[in-house]
Amino acid sequence: MVLHTIQFLLRGWTPAARRCRMRRKLRDRIAVVTGASKGLGKAMALALAAEGARLALVSRDGGRLAAV
Repeated sequence: MVLHTIQFLLRGWTPAARRCRMRRKLRDRIAVVTGASKGLGKAMALALAAEGARLALVSRDGGRLAAV
């Protein structure tokens, strides 16, 4: 679910047949995620990392951010 939300936000909804192409597009791309220590920001950071994106994470809570 989170992956589909991220795909929609980045490029629009993509059907399952295009997932491989999306993964290639995210590999080695840089994404800045704010609020990455909890909630939606954390879920987006984990999903983008799983797709191969390089991340710059920002949060007000450094301790929780280190755990991500």
